[in-house]
Amino acid sequence: MPKELAMKSIHNDKITAVSNLNDLSQEKVLSMMNNIKEQSQQLTDIKQFYDEFEYFRTLNFEINGLINDIKKDPNKIFELQHLSRLVARYSYAFRDFVTFSDQYAVKHNSANLKENLISIQFDNFYEYRLAYTLGNFVKHVSQLVPISDNFDEHTYDFFIRIDRTAEIYDKASGQDKKTLQEKTELDLLDFLDVTMECVFDQTQCIVKQIFVDDKAYEYFKTTDKFIYDYGMPCYIENKKIQLFNYDVTYLGQEVVKIINEFGISKIRTPKKTLPINN
Repeated sequence: MPKELAMKSIHNDKITAVSNLNDLSQEKVLSMMNNIKEQSQQLTDIKQFYDEFEYFRTLNFEINGLINDIKKDPNKIFELQHLSRLVARYSYAFRDFVTFSDQYAVKHNSANLKENLISIQFDNFYEYRLAYTLGNFVKHVSQLVPISDNFDEHTYDFFIRIDRTAEIYDKASGQDKKTLQEKTELDLLDFLDVTMECVFDQTQCIVKQIFVDDKAYEYFKTTDKFIYDYGMPCYIENKKIQLFNYDVTYLGQEVVKIINEFGISKIRTPKKTLPINN
């Protein structure tokens, strides 16, 4: 029995051959299958960037919580090494995120993300450059970021000892070497605040570029209504179903939350009408 193109309803388990649907041609279904595949990749990219942002946000919160605990009880100074490891994880993840973002931006020249955002942040924010350099440091040299503290009766501050990092990281060269030589120490809270803001800006910019400039919005308008009305395209062969959904329904629900949080657009879950309202 030859393979036959069909539609599987999302409302029930009903499967209908496209040849039995008067208002739907095979050409339109095949075209929509390509759209769904493209949309799935776009939504996957959006979720990947957002998941990275969420990881930074969670780790940032954990680091700040530990800092506050030590400030409240100086006897917890033994937690300094744990704090150092958390900052190392943060810096390593930051380096990977920037590298991945940079590679993505190069492949999507229409957004000029590298020139307009990533490069500008790297040039203008010392904390941004240091985070990338520390990520390199903890990858190749040490899992600890050298941290020092300063306690008196009025304040309790934490610093990244950059001079100590430079001393250990004798392989540093180029921009890394320049970054390490600019200062001897940096306030840890300033470091966390600036880098977190940069990650947020970068994530929001890339998500918006995918959703708006790469026309993910257009796929939402067309594929969601199509799937609601007709179901998911599939093939039937020897009474077996081969379904190509690319997790687009689940991904769509996740991306709705993301772009609403970023204020890029207002989306509601699909009903009988179009799923997007600006």
